[in-house]
Amino acid sequence: MRYEESTSQLYEGFNAFYRCFVAEPQRGVVVDVHGFCEHSGRYADFGRFLAENGFTFCMYGLRGHGRSAGNDDRGSSGTSSCSSGT
Repeated sequence: MRYEESTSQLYEGFNAFYRCFVAEPQRGVVVDVHGFCEHSGRYADFGRFLAENGFTFCMYGLRGHGRSAGNDDRGSSGTSSCSSGT
């Protein structure tokens, strides 16, 4: 298994962070998108599990989440039901 992380420039100069757990040899590829109030790092254990079983796993961070958030990328939605303890 090989781990990779980097950024990819998208529209309007937005840099999306992504991480991949690359299986060697590879049987297939799984691409996932995290949910609300999350970031791709929360799926690291799952990514390692898939890669160890032959499936490359890649995720990118949505704008305003985790390492995809720049100084001006984090919006405010007022109060949230997101738990700060997770």
